[in-house]
Amino acid sequence: LLGQKKKVELSEHFGSETDLEEKVLDEVSLNAALSILTKADRIIFKLHRYGLSARDIAKVMNSTEGAVNNKIYRIKKNLKKYVTE
Repeated sequence: LLGQKKKVELSEHFGSETDLEEKVLDEVSLNAALSILTKADRIIFKLHRYGLSARDIAKVMNSTEGAVNNKIYRIKKNLKKYVTE
């Protein structure tokens, strides 16, 4: 087994080739949209996206839970505007 290469079809992991292309384009679009955010807002958005609660993000960012919830709302609103333009 060592030294042997196993051929893995991308479709096994991503579905069809079209699904893979859509996922890549979605990720590229998201990264482009994130570039309009401040560094702090990108951190908040990514932590939220990875499942951290507003309370936990507030601890990391030395902020309050309410402020983080407000930031997440505004970040999503700005990203939606950017994506739909």
